Amino acid sequence: MIGAVLGDMAGTPLEDGSYKTRDDDLFLEDYSDVSLDSVMAMAVAEALLNTKVHAASWEIRSAVFGRCEKWWKGYAASEDKAVFFTWLIDDDTATERTGCVSWVSAVGWLFYDVNKVREAAWAAAEALHFSPVEVRDAEALACAIYYARIGYPEMMIQQKLAMDFSVRAPRYVELLRLKDIGSAEYQPLMEALACVFAAKDFEGALRNVLRLHGDISPVITIAGALAEAYFGIPEGLKARGLQLVPDDLLNVIGRFSEITKGFRYDGKKTADMLAGTGMIRLACSFFKEHYDEKETFYRLMGVIRDRMYQNGMLLVPYEGDMTKQDSFNLLTMDHGEEHWLACFTSEEECEKGPKTSAVTIGIDTIFDMIQHEDGIAGVTINPFSDNINVTKEGAWNILTERVTE
Repeated sequence: MIGAVLGDMAGTPLEDGSYKTRDDDLFLEDYSDVSLDSVMAMAVAEALLNTKVHAASWEIRSAVFGRCEKWWKGYAASEDKAVFFTWLIDDDTATERTGCVSWVSAVGWLFYDVNKVREAAWAAAEALHFSPVEVRDAEALACAIYYARIGYPEMMIQQKLAMDFSVRAPRYVELLRLKDIGSAEYQPLMEALACVFAAKDFEGALRNVLRLHGDISPVITIAGALAEAYFGIPEGLKARGLQLVPDDLLNVIGRFSEITKGFRYDGKKTADMLAGTGMIRLACSFFKEHYDEKETFYRLMGVIRDRMYQNGMLLVPYEGDMTKQDSFNLLTMDHGEEHWLACFTSEEECEKGPKTSAVTIGIDTIFDMIQHEDGIAGVTINPFSDNINVTKEGAWNILTERVTE
């Protein structure tokens, strides 16, 4: 959410089409300023901070509506206030407002479950009368921020967005520089994704956007929001940008920063990311000892489901370069003629087999991923000790039970 504000400030000097390839300071004291995109992002963030984590959709909609109306009236030019209020309350006035996708960026930080992230993003977008495309993009951005802040690699984020929202980033950011932003095929979310994933850090993501042509304001606010979760923001850069932000926005940013402290994966050891999965290993061992008892099986499935519900992860071996989708493959194991995706509850379990690289992936992502792979029969957990096989059907049953809880 702070990244969206910094991106907005870096992009405001270019809204009139000037400074198209600015490579000097990101923030120009005489030109950089917050636009209404930042103001509305603050309004949504404040609304969410004032509601409970498990608030119903209608409560989120109501809170977002109230806060956005208040903040808009405080910042919008007088001639815009009546227009916005009409747009806010009238379903028939929903229009394409390409910059507003970034307004929901706080959603990806304030919820612990991806289903709740989607629900809250949808509720906020509906409250603000986003168009259908923008509702989809708002959900996709909130989920991308959520996945990025818990440590998912680019390939997994791209895969989840493609499967759940049909959102695919352009392959090469250089190709975006050949067209004018604002043309008929303008898709700010997808272009922002390309700029972020082609960068090596937060500043690089914003500069990728700054080198595009046309009105880059919507793209840079979205890119800033995602880059914050994916890379983090250097403290020096953050301080330089925030010193130009009005005090009322800083108050919300302060509350938000305090609440979300520690919510981003910042290079924790694999063991930390796998914390809690030892319960799955114990349940597997217990099941092996009492495999003929039906109740034991349900207990094992319940443990896996609960860990998934708590954003649990498993260790998955791979080969190739995980930064390049075309040369990255998760490893499978053969049981007869069937192929099973190998997963481990700890580094120690993984080291019992052949030496290989491994990546931590969310249990829900693993179970969802295998549903789309025809050649994989399911998942085998800890295959070199008390291994348990979870078939595609079993994984689907765990996923759907989670959704309906």
